[in-house]
Amino acid sequence: MDKYIYLRYQYRIYPNDLQKAKAQITANCCRFIHNYYLNLRSLAWRTQHRSMNYNACANDLKYLKLVYPWLAQADSMALQEELKDLQRSFENFWRGDASYPLYH
Repeated sequence: MDKYIYLRYQYRIYPNDLQKAKAQITANCCRFIHNYYLNLRSLAWRTQHRSMNYNACANDLKYLKLVYPWLAQADSMALQEELKDLQRSFENFWRGDASYPLYH
C-alpha cells in the first residue's frame, strides 16, 4: 500500500495584454532557436561528421544574439531551456527511444 498522498494544484492565469505579448515573443524566439540549432547540428554532422552538444550551442547563442538582436527580447533562461530540450531530444534519438528531432 502506498503511504504517500499526492496533491495536485491547478492554477488559472489571466495575463494582461503586455504579458501575452511577452509570452508570444518568448515562444517565437524559442521556436527560432530550436529550428536554428537543429539545422546547425544536422548540418555539422552531415558535412563534417562533427557532433554539437548543449555546451557548444549555448556558447554560440551569445554570438547569435549579436546577429539577431531581437532575440534579446526573450528571457535568456527560456532560450537555454530550449537548447536543453533539443539536447534531450537528440539523446532520446541516440538511445533509440524516439525518432529524429523535428522542426517546430
